Amino acid sequence: MYRFWQIEEKKVILPHGGEEVYTLLRLNHPPLNVLSKDVLWELSGVIEVLQNKTRVVVLTGEGKAFAAGADIAEMSNMDENQAKEFSFLGQLVFEKLEKSSFISIAAIRGAALGGGLELALACDIRVVCEDALLGLPESTLGLIPGFGGTVRLVRLLPYGSSLYLTLTGERFNGKRAYELQLAQKLVTQESLLEECEKLATLLLRNGPEALKAIKELYLKTKAPFFEAHLKEEEYFSQLFAHGQAQEGLRAFLEKRPARFKP
Repeated sequence: MYRFWQIEEKKVILPHGGEEVYTLLRLNHPPLNVLSKDVLWELSGVIEVLQNKTRVVVLTGEGKAFAAGADIAEMSNMDENQAKEFSFLGQLVFEKLEKSSFISIAAIRGAALGGGLELALACDIRVVCEDALLGLPESTLGLIPGFGGTVRLVRLLPYGSSLYLTLTGERFNGKRAYELQLAQKLVTQESLLEECEKLATLLLRNGPEALKAIKELYLKTKAPFFEAHLKEEEYFSQLFAHGQAQEGLRAFLEKRPARFKP
């Protein structure tokens, strides 16, 4: 039915003996599950289909990456207006995920970089493998996160840690993500989906209306996203107008160091 996203219903047995179902949602865009415009548009439709039809979604990547980031080849040909539209699309879809009726669990193995980490940040809970690779390396490309990364990271981590990781573009493993409290569970790669299923079972045994109310209340404690998202979108697209983004993206594709002009 979908080109990039695979939806699978998984049954679990609750402590009282009854059955419940959660949804396993896999991104399948080999080799590294990059987030193109088509992938994002399709995710938007998937979220609408799952809305009010499932209580828990475990979101993961097929193969060796959770999501290695936005599609750099696609971005390298964008002008300022196209970059603004791309940023707005990512923000829109990830906000839809964050505000969805279901509880979302990001099951992270392999690379979750740039837009891939921003996707994980939009989920309610993050479970990470010890040897996963995470980070927001956009600054090394002459860019900034454009899918809500500057908004969400600073609300999940202390200000200094968030600013440091975004400024430097430093990559870190799953153990470090857990130490930073960016992830709520640290597991081995072999046990990732099993541990996520245990977590889904734990959630499904709780009162559905209670979980829905808790999620809605926590979302209301956050400052409005709108203004912060607009600023992120504005700065993201302006970097394309100034040429630094194109240099960073070309350098990445050509496998050479970027040469940024002041």
